[in-house]
Amino acid sequence: MQDYKEGLNSEQLAAVTSSSPNIVVVAGAGTGKTKTMVARICHLLECGSAPERILAITFTRKAAAELVGRIALYAGSDIGKRVNASTFHSWCSRIIANDANGSYTIIDPEDQKDMMSMIRGRRPKDFPKAPEMRSIYSFCRNSSKKLSDYIDQYLPKHKQLYEQIKQVFIEYQAAKRRQNLLDLDDVLDVVAKNLESLDVAKAIGASYDSILVDEMQDTNPLQWRLLQPLIGHVNLFCVGDDAQAIYAFRGSDYRFIHDFTELVPNSEKLALTQNYRSPNEFLGISNWLLRDSSINYGKELWSELRGGKPIMRVFSDPFEEAEYIAEKIKEDHGRGIPYRCNLILFRSSIWRKALDSALIKRKIPVAYYGGFSFLQARHVRDIVSTLRILHNPIDEIAWLRYLQIFSGIGVESASEMVNMLGASTALSERINLLMASESKFRRPGSAIKKISQQISSNIASLIGYIADVLSDEFAQLYRDEWGSRKSDIPILQTLAEREESISTFLESYALNPFTEGFRRDNDPNTDHVIVSTIHSAKGLESDIVYVPALQAGHYPPSYSKSEEEYEEERRCLYVALTRAKVELNLSKALIATYQRIPNGSAYFLQGMPESLVDLEVKHTESVKAPSLSINIDASSYGIEF
Repeated sequence: MQDYKEGLNSEQLAAVTSSSPNIVVVAGAGTGKTKTMVARICHLLECGSAPERILAITFTRKAAAELVGRIALYAGSDIGKRVNASTFHSWCSRIIANDANGSYTIIDPEDQKDMMSMIRGRRPKDFPKAPEMRSIYSFCRNSSKKLSDYIDQYLPKHKQLYEQIKQVFIEYQAAKRRQNLLDLDDVLDVVAKNLESLDVAKAIGASYDSILVDEMQDTNPLQWRLLQPLIGHVNLFCVGDDAQAIYAFRGSDYRFIHDFTELVPNSEKLALTQNYRSPNEFLGISNWLLRDSSINYGKELWSELRGGKPIMRVFSDPFEEAEYIAEKIKEDHGRGIPYRCNLILFRSSIWRKALDSALIKRKIPVAYYGGFSFLQARHVRDIVSTLRILHNPIDEIAWLRYLQIFSGIGVESASEMVNMLGASTALSERINLLMASESKFRRPGSAIKKISQQISSNIASLIGYIADVLSDEFAQLYRDEWGSRKSDIPILQTLAEREESISTFLESYALNPFTEGFRRDNDPNTDHVIVSTIHSAKGLESDIVYVPALQAGHYPPSYSKSEEEYEEERRCLYVALTRAKVELNLSKALIATYQRIPNGSAYFLQGMPESLVDLEVKHTESVKAPSLSINIDASSYGIEF
């Protein structure tokens, strides 16, 4: 094995070689947590652990693949591939697949919305829509919060709808059982419930020497239920940063890393504080931001790198701010700086409006993170629904989508047909029912029969065949868009090439986290500016970073109310401030748009020492006006009637 300890600093080396049974490493932004995790695995291998007895849990499939690749550089590709590296969902789905009887399909959040929409039916206008229903349901599952408590805390206006909301969820759960469907939360819950048995916990624990968990700050109560029963059966090595815990809206709880030594017996807390990404001058503002918190994070980042201070620019309004940013990027590009060296971070995509216009005007190429995923595109989901029918013929949501590919079949007639098909479970019987029905249903019956006769282990070829069989329907359904949409089929085939069966492809498709956006260009050499929400920026870094809209009312957002919400928003800003390698450009506007800012709103940068930034006042107008108590009443808004 190559020397994996070379280049480790003293903090990293202490974490890698610690003999404590359970370890939590609080790794500040840019401090080399992945390098430390890779070295720890190599250390375990060197100490005698078989690669198969090491489980590394990451929060994205991409991170798992990167981890295996980096282990292979030190230990060799054969050993690297034998280390178990996966997400929580992939790990649990493998356990279920090894033990479960019968065919089941894992559904993704879009499928959940479709099912919620069908079950929700016609409800009053104030009843939560399907996307909100899915969010409520998933949050309660992941946070282990009762529905009644959730509504009391977050949706008091819906208290009178509690019984109706509860009934939708009861019917949703019954529909899943009836159709052999598991949603992403079920995948974790099935294993977590079984781990409540000491025998199961011992059996799973006996399979591993060590479990390593990356991004521990993003762990939620449901995921903790997977880890907690294994304490004492395996050694835990958890890495993360409590100051980068920004996913409470998904149920994540930073306290699982912050309070680790209190929750886990025989445990040790270590810290990584040397930053390798940013100049030391950049870290002053992020360190100050954490010190100003009501939470004691107990660490201060430092760096041997040197550079200029962050620049805080003040503009008159968001449009002037956007014009400046776009023009600076254009000028930098003219001086030889690639567009891809620029990263623009927003708290919410609503603040992008002015910037989008400024970038388009200058024909600056852009890639957006935190937006619409390739795997959520309608035509991609159409093809996947066809695969789902082949795998699980009683999957009603798949049938509902598949039937609507064909002209003349809308949601109502498709729903009626799905109900009729419910009398049969075999695919051949359902095809016969379609063929014996009215003419508009014979085409989907004939098509699925033709496709079912070509099932093979080559999933990429099968996807191409489905696209060919349905090409006339797609051309009619998507009209002028089909040409561009059709170009996505080879991308979907590429994603399927590594899968050995329809089952494994559908599992990979469903488990692909929405945080892993798929760019259509898929070319690392493509030169474009990256515009991202902060929540999609975890793991991103860039030479030049812009953090606009830093005015009061945005950080924290004026709708934040509790101390917990304030502190999560503080951590969001911390993430944004720690992405830059060469330039950190901060800016705010004197006049905000898009949002009313109440008087007395909290503001994180209030009282920030001037010494931490270089200030540039860029607004073109300088207007002095008297300060008065102005009332804006109804008569201020227009004509009288």
